[in-house]
Amino acid sequence: MSDAATAGGQAITTVVDPINVVAQRQLDFGQFEAGSNRSVTVLPNDLVQDSGKRSARFAIRGANDRKYSIALQAQVTARGDQSGTALQVNNITVKSLNSGATDWTGNLDAIGEDSVFVGGTIQTSEHTPADRYRAEITLHVTYN
Repeated sequence: MSDAATAGGQAITTVVDPINVVAQRQLDFGQFEAGSNRSVTVLPNDLVQDSGKRSARFAIRGANDRKYSIALQAQVTARGDQSGTALQVNNITVKSLNSGATDWTGNLDAIGEDSVFVGGTIQTSEHTPADRYRAEITLHVTYN
């Protein structure tokens, strides 16, 4: 009887297409008059909302039928082009078109595509000057 044994095994891997994201539309809170206390919320969907408000839209492309996670700042600061005044964009939310989920995940479809919508809320005061305000929103996606 022998005191030794051997077995064979395999090493395997699957190489998938890289996941990428492209901004297609800006988060737009619409237009309203300066000088009032106002909270403006844009929902994360593909609809034009009242006063021309619209969520941001990002195209996600990668491997077919894969799940992915979404990372995004919870709050960003918008600055007035002329005044430099800061407005906080907070309560940032996302929604995957394919999964319908608002839980920071998405699903690529059979051809490796999805869309993610981004919404949020801004608050103005009677001291907020008339201006065009801009903030940078950076969306990160990774395979699960």
